[in-house]
Amino acid sequence: MAKVRIVGGSDQEDQFLTQLQNSGILEISSEMTPNTLELLDEYSRKEEAKNFDLILNDLKDAHLFLEKYAPPLGFLKSLVGEKRAVDSEQYKKVLQDYDYNKLVEKCRQLEHEISDLKSKSETINNSIEFFRTWIELDEPVEQIKSTRQVTIEAGIIHNYQSQTDFYPAEVEIISRQQRRALAVIAYPQSAHQQVSENLKDYDFEPVDFSGFQGTPREIVTRLEKQLERTEKRKTEVYDESKQLVEYLDEISILFDHYHNLNQLSEARQRIFHTHYAFVVEGWVKQKDIKKLEKLTQKFQSVQFQLIEPLDNEKPPIVLNNQQPFKPFELVTELYGMPSSKGIDPTILLTPWFALFFALCLTDAAYGILLMILSLVFLTKMRKSKLLWMIFFGGLLTVATGLLTGGIFGDLMRTGSAAEPAYIHNSAVTGFFAKFIWFNPMAAEPKPGSTSPQAMIFFRLTLLLGVLQIFFGMIAGFYVMWKQKKRMDAVLDIGVWMVILVSLLIALFSSQMCVDMSLVEGNSPPLPASAAQPALIVFLIMALVVIVFGARDESNWGFRIFFGILKLIVLSGVFSYMGDIMSYVRIMALGMVTAGIGMAVNTVSFMLAGIKIPVLNWVLFAIIFVGGHLFNLGISALGAFVHTLRLQYVEFFSKFFQGGGKIFTPLEKVSKYVVVKE
Repeated sequence: MAKVRIVGGSDQEDQFLTQLQNSGILEISSEMTPNTLELLDEYSRKEEAKNFDLILNDLKDAHLFLEKYAPPLGFLKSLVGEKRAVDSEQYKKVLQDYDYNKLVEKCRQLEHEISDLKSKSETINNSIEFFRTWIELDEPVEQIKSTRQVTIEAGIIHNYQSQTDFYPAEVEIISRQQRRALAVIAYPQSAHQQVSENLKDYDFEPVDFSGFQGTPREIVTRLEKQLERTEKRKTEVYDESKQLVEYLDEISILFDHYHNLNQLSEARQRIFHTHYAFVVEGWVKQKDIKKLEKLTQKFQSVQFQLIEPLDNEKPPIVLNNQQPFKPFELVTELYGMPSSKGIDPTILLTPWFALFFALCLTDAAYGILLMILSLVFLTKMRKSKLLWMIFFGGLLTVATGLLTGGIFGDLMRTGSAAEPAYIHNSAVTGFFAKFIWFNPMAAEPKPGSTSPQAMIFFRLTLLLGVLQIFFGMIAGFYVMWKQKKRMDAVLDIGVWMVILVSLLIALFSSQMCVDMSLVEGNSPPLPASAAQPALIVFLIMALVVIVFGARDESNWGFRIFFGILKLIVLSGVFSYMGDIMSYVRIMALGMVTAGIGMAVNTVSFMLAGIKIPVLNWVLFAIIFVGGHLFNLGISALGAFVHTLRLQYVEFFSKFFQGGGKIFTPLEKVSKYVVVKE
């Protein structure tokens, strides 16, 4: 990144900023370097800023309202969020002539009316449902009211018993369902206390008919007519709303236009001004310096020059990787931008991420499906980093699936010699058998082996974990060395690399590695004589960690105490052991994917065997296709998330230095429309 200063005449500021926004190459700094300010006798921020927030909120509300009534885009278009295509003439005409205020007000009015009508319909429906329960009441409801001498009220007796005596009240049961009864109760005012206590025992709930007149049957009839009128008006409002959809393009154009004007207005607030000139500083990519130079040459009073950033100034970060690494920038962006003094981890993580994702799936058919699906969506979203990641992950999944024999679960592989494959064609199964390295779901070990084939998967994931952790430590050593922190590089990383290597040598030269099934066979791969020198090296390096691990502590007591903690717990031996064991989740997810695939095959082929023609194959197709699609979806999601976790927690922690700010140039952004020239 290069920092530049641009100076120009005030009369050309607006035109220059518009061209600058169209180019999208410069990020305007919010602060200016002191040496620039010294060149200005008088300077200020531009105080007048047009507030487009209200306009944008109105346009967005109208857009959301009209979208509800627009014809559906179709599954693919709606999923990728395809933008509306408009020609340049229509775009210019809308900006010049269209008055959006009337449309916004009309949308707001219709939306409020629809909301009111929905609420009214719900209220009427509730009233109809209520009065239908009282339909057997022949008396007008307004007559059910108390006098000075007699209390009359209607209600629901939730615990009604036919032998119950409500004396001195008279009870008329209108309808009854089990122990719930609708009733009208009349009693003298003088007996109010007695009757109330009596009714409480039977869970009496009074009802209110206020606001209504006539019998329940008459009320229901009137309400149904009222509901009919309300629904009719609701349909009319819906039709009016659908007719306004033809103006959706205009609203979309205006939203994008005012959004970009708002961006331009905010950019002006970061520019300094004198009476006759404007001054702006910002960042530009090295490759775009010539573009910026050509742009300024179009304006007679505008010039730019390269300037040195301040010592503590952090330039914005641009991740600039080539295919096939570029899609995996998404992993870095999700975590946070690297520091300008660190390194971009994208190239380092790409092979690991793709491989771990593939091992979590281990099914060649699923890999092919992922590649096809990603390519289909890429026809609409060519720049989608996620889709390209899925494509490359699917490509590698084909390879890991062939190596483990996974093709739609166990469709073409067997769990043992006694279990034939579902595909009986020997030429087909023989062809795929040539690729199989191990079958993690097989009950029988490989010929010449004594341990289950799943242990190969176990050892492979542990090996990959050790390799990636060492890879991360080497990267961390490089970063510190590059930053002139060479003592830190040696003591905090180099010493630990030696410790881990010595512990691994000691482990694989002892019987413990055999007991833990970390190796094939009954004897360790390294000679026993290697253990003693490895342990001596470990003890020497452990002493270094204890003495220098907390070297910033001035008190030697605390220094030794924290040094011991660092050796054992805080980023110590057990921490590294936990990091390495985390990679076993790759095997777990891979075997879960295979296990679910096997279950789907078992159920679907079982249904295919039932003696009901046509139905058996229909059921087979539903279970087989639906089951494997479900397994693909849930397994791919799990593979992505867990692989992401391994990069962030186990890998990035060894070298990544964050805190960088992403490069955000002043540019035109289109949310809803694409202008066709």
